Amino acid sequence: MVLPFCCLQGAFVRFFFKFFLHHLLDFIPLDFIGRYYFMDPIREIAAYSGMSEAKVKSGLHRARLGLKQYLEQEGFLDESGDDQ
Repeated sequence: MVLPFCCLQGAFVRFFFKFFLHHLLDFIPLDFIGRYYFMDPIREIAAYSGMSEAKVKSGLHRARLGLKQYLEQEGFLDESGDDQ
């Protein structure tokens, strides 16, 4: 059975996203997932993670920068941050 391109593309993106989260240092992936998958407010993330709002914000910022760097390194983005 041959899978459609959209299924393969989705699986590929999921694989790299899981790989990125697994290798993300100094950050709790639960916060990243809470913010960008469940769309939790910063205040709520701080409450359930036991961190200050400022620490959550800085952690999310570091995670976004790390994800951008990882996507550039793997060839998903060019240096300007645009899709290729």
